[in-house]
Amino acid sequence: MNTFHSAVELIKSYPEVAIFFCLAIGYLVGSIKIGKFGLGTVVGTLVTGLIVGQIGLDINPLVKTVFFTLFMFATGYKVGPQFFTGLRQGGVKMLLCTFLLCGTGLITVVLVAKLFGLDAGFASGLVSGGLTQSSVIGTATDAINHLGLPVEEAKKLAGHVAVADSITYLYGAAGVAILLSKFGPKLMGISLKEEAKKLEEELSQKDDKTPSLINYNNPISGRAFRVTEPEFVGQSVLALEHSLGSRVFVARIHRGETVFQPTPDLTLYPGDIVVISAHLNALLTIGEKIGPEVFDPQALDFNYEPRSVLVTNKRIIGKTISEISRSAEADKARGIFIRKLIRQNHPMPLHPSVVVQRGDILELVGNISSLDQVSNNIGIVDKPTEKTDFIFMGLAIVAGLLFGMLSINVGGVGITLGSSGGVLISGLIAGWLNGVRPTWGRIPPAAIWLMETIGLNTFVAVVGLSVGAVALHAIMESGIWILLAGIIVATVPHVVTILFGRHVLRMNGALLLGVCSGAGTSTPGIAAVLEEAESTLPALGYTVPYALGNVILTAWGPVVVALLAPVASHA
Repeated sequence: MNTFHSAVELIKSYPEVAIFFCLAIGYLVGSIKIGKFGLGTVVGTLVTGLIVGQIGLDINPLVKTVFFTLFMFATGYKVGPQFFTGLRQGGVKMLLCTFLLCGTGLITVVLVAKLFGLDAGFASGLVSGGLTQSSVIGTATDAINHLGLPVEEAKKLAGHVAVADSITYLYGAAGVAILLSKFGPKLMGISLKEEAKKLEEELSQKDDKTPSLINYNNPISGRAFRVTEPEFVGQSVLALEHSLGSRVFVARIHRGETVFQPTPDLTLYPGDIVVISAHLNALLTIGEKIGPEVFDPQALDFNYEPRSVLVTNKRIIGKTISEISRSAEADKARGIFIRKLIRQNHPMPLHPSVVVQRGDILELVGNISSLDQVSNNIGIVDKPTEKTDFIFMGLAIVAGLLFGMLSINVGGVGITLGSSGGVLISGLIAGWLNGVRPTWGRIPPAAIWLMETIGLNTFVAVVGLSVGAVALHAIMESGIWILLAGIIVATVPHVVTILFGRHVLRMNGALLLGVCSGAGTSTPGIAAVLEEAESTLPALGYTVPYALGNVILTAWGPVVVALLAPVASHA
């Protein structure tokens, strides 16, 4: 007993020990999965904090503020390019569904809170957990602290945010994933696999079958052939390539003692050894059309270099991959293939009709000389870096904090974004600026990931530790009602959006479920939909709604507090 008492006193004296303990155990708990679903690191850390917090800890609120500020800035920075692009050209139907889901979510939260008599804290937690937008814990808590309530009442409301999140998050994640992938298709009366095939056909009809730069996960390879067939002797390299099919190239020629990279107009001589570069399936069909295949180590001694290019060129932005293929069919794109298209760290389907957007990363593969020229025509080579532009980041965060302090008087009530809202906006602008001018404010993806994860998880750990005693009483008193409310909040917006998108907007079902996953910021949801569809095409509807949903749902925290605070303050 004395040992336990000593440990408690040690933690109270050094609360940083409790914080890192919660992070470690929270990540451990969050990594445990039943099937494909688990609590996740945020809820794991929060629950651990609530349990440890029963001993009663006094932690400086500045810790929460600093780490949540880092999280909000990183979130804005990551989705900034797609957020502004989505507003301009995200597609009317996608935008309508996104606003509908987020708006329905807000209305459902307010109605359910009034029906079950839940205060502003519990209601905000429903947004955080039921709609899996953990950032609401911070924005709602920030809004509660600015209500001017007595300290104990404000602490109680803040504790209720954390409690409602921890109770409802599992259904918000796992339940919604099942809803979208299993019950969503039944609501629409469709087969998700068939809808994905229809979407493929629709996109293919828009494509004019122009020879594609796309790899389609088909390996690029090279094989050597000796030119013996009379029809190719005396012909140009370009003529040989055209006769063999689309996206087939002569990468190297071994003539006499010399091995070199040919130009398209070079004439072929009898006995030349040509290295044909193409997708592996194309090489398998060539056979001995040119002449016998030979093993020539000297000619085959070369590798294709991969290169990631950040899309910034206005002539590329807004065009489909097929259109880019047509514009790049000149000699400068000879032997160049697109291997991956990454958007917001999510791999996108490599289909000719996919539109390339600002901030996308195209992973190309080909010979170095051609890569240099093509890369410059697309954007800026995405060179790996470990350095963060702290000057840019620091000034941007300061600007966001100051902007968040501004207050507008409406009907005698001061309306303010708060520090978290201001920093989110500064992050959005910073991310957009980096997308337009990649040399400005460079923050490596690994640094963004660390700021997001350690920022949010440290914040929720401190929240849990600070309100642990309040939380236990709230769970025992209202736990079952909060869970029921969370199920309603998580389900209704998705069902309404699915029915509206399908029967009013006549959207493709697979694409619509991708939109719902994005608008509801449900990463488990899109993973389940892609698996059920056996296709990556639903991801086309995910990224733009995801960027918008992150911002809109985060903003609902202060809105819910403002709408329900009068009830809470009189509780």
